[in-house]
Amino acid sequence: MIILIFFGGGVYAEEIGLNIPDNSPLRREYAGMLTGETSLPKHAFKERKPIPGTDRWVEILYRLEGEKAILQFKARNEQGRFPLYAPGNWEITFDQRTGRPEQAEIFLFHGHKRTKIRLRRFTDEYGSLDLYIENWPVAPNVILPRDFQSLLMMPVANIVGYGKGVIDWRLLQLPGSVFTRNVSETAEEILERLGSLYGKEDGALDSSGRPVLIDSVLPQNGKPGLNCSGLVKWIVDGILRGRDQEPVSIQDAKKKITSARGNRWTRAHESAEDPFFGLDWTRNLALEAISPEADRASLDQVDVSSVRGIEYLENRGFPLQDLPYVLFQLVRNEPGYFYLGSINRRLDIAEGRELIKHHHTLAIFPFISDEESPSVEAWIFERIGDEIRALRYRDNQLIKRADSERNGSGSAVETEEAPTSADIYQRYTGEGGMAYVHLVRIRASGDFLPHELDLEGNEPL
Repeated sequence: MIILIFFGGGVYAEEIGLNIPDNSPLRREYAGMLTGETSLPKHAFKERKPIPGTDRWVEILYRLEGEKAILQFKARNEQGRFPLYAPGNWEITFDQRTGRPEQAEIFLFHGHKRTKIRLRRFTDEYGSLDLYIENWPVAPNVILPRDFQSLLMMPVANIVGYGKGVIDWRLLQLPGSVFTRNVSETAEEILERLGSLYGKEDGALDSSGRPVLIDSVLPQNGKPGLNCSGLVKWIVDGILRGRDQEPVSIQDAKKKITSARGNRWTRAHESAEDPFFGLDWTRNLALEAISPEADRASLDQVDVSSVRGIEYLENRGFPLQDLPYVLFQLVRNEPGYFYLGSINRRLDIAEGRELIKHHHTLAIFPFISDEESPSVEAWIFERIGDEIRALRYRDNQLIKRADSERNGSGSAVETEEAPTSADIYQRYTGEGGMAYVHLVRIRASGDFLPHELDLEGNEPL
């Protein structure tokens, strides 16, 4: 769909509190390049200049990549560096053969390359705008009443003003980090105890903290540990104990909520395949976090079933690949919650027959980072093999990790990671086709007082 708009004015951005730093005075110094009136330089260059009338410095970087040329405007941050992915920074791409600019990207959050404005030529008279949040096109193909070259030299506030009749720019407004501090602090407390955990098939702690097997509820033998379901239960139990509430029993966590999911085909496989185990388990934990007497039919209290722009499939959730955008919207609209996820996809069960199975669970703690500018990040906790792993993501980029087996006991060792496109969701797709994640919400409140595993004596602490 193409939308043509004829609104303007930079005052609108200020009215809604969307303050994106401006470097247009420096971009106008390169008007010849931006309009195509002068030839593109044949060699790369880098220079640093102050924005006239301010103490803000910008690095202008030009380089050649194949048939393209790239011109970047990157503001200096508080550490004296010039990162590209920061509010108000620009990257303009040229075609070296024609010498004309092809598109420009304006980045909107610290460390986020997938949340941006993209400008392109629509006709000689009009430019077009696409707004992406976590790579999701929330406003595609919006035609602006100015030519592309003029937009390249314009303050961002003016561009925002041109789009106000069509684009809900308030989607970019984030609450202050104080509104998610309970989430980030709980995640940090989990990290402090990560080194004392161990991954084990079918392992969990019962309501008294004793290591048991989920299937039989019999005591574990050998080194005690948790599987993915046991891990999310351990986290929820720690939240409940911090509120002076009783932890969840294994039997209550395993209750089958058959009134809310399944059909004749799946019911025939309930005993052998237990296809909804992860869905029932996470819903039960979330309902118990509200109250032990919570009605199992009141799933609307815990299910995340409505996110702007993405279709929710009943009892399946959202496409796993869209989870970063989903978390962005959840943090914006309901800050202060963490989420239990149940990953599901089609799996072969026998003789070419397929069944949708909820086969993995994880805990997700999204929060607003308190850095030079707010951005959405998330700690994700899951069991992988013998390890309990914590992964910190920003913009679908892994930036930090901690593994329970890194140092044997005590706190897990955190390691900084160079941002990489390490999509955590790739391993859940593959042969099973598209994977989905069903989310339930739990308020992060109070202290975190989990049961501890005695890796030597197999007794609760």
